[in-house]
Amino acid sequence: MIGQKNREVSLLSRKVEAFALNLLHLIRAVRVYPAKHPTLVEVAQNVLNSAPLDPQGSITIGITSKELVISGEFIAGKASSLASMLHARKVLRLLWTKDATLEDVYAFARVLSIPKLEGDALRQKLRSEVFAIDIEPLRLDQIHGEITDAVKDSE
Repeated sequence: MIGQKNREVSLLSRKVEAFALNLLHLIRAVRVYPAKHPTLVEVAQNVLNSAPLDPQGSITIGITSKELVISGEFIAGKASSLASMLHARKVLRLLWTKDATLEDVYAFARVLSIPKLEGDALRQKLRSEVFAIDIEPLRLDQIHGEITDAVKDSE
């Protein structure tokens, strides 16, 4: 049973890594190629085809500074570059559904390629253009606001 579990985990890891590489390639390509260029269409199709959707047709990927987190598994390796880029853009979580189209994938990559757009501003821009792909912004000010210097007495 453990061997079966390890194979499943490694299969998920490989799928997420392939998806991450494809998505990162597209984000970089939209900076270089004009809209509707055949290369962009091909790469966007690769992203769409490689999305590791769950049986319900969606995926939620958590973001750390060097890893993508899915189904409790921390995936680094080839996924590290995308994780680092999304983390730097203050993305806590990526949400993707089976309803994503080529146009959604392209628009998502184009918005992510905009320099210095991060967190809530990134989410607002995405929501104005894409409906089947979303992010949850990382709100460090909210997290830091909940940290106190007070020591609680355990009694």
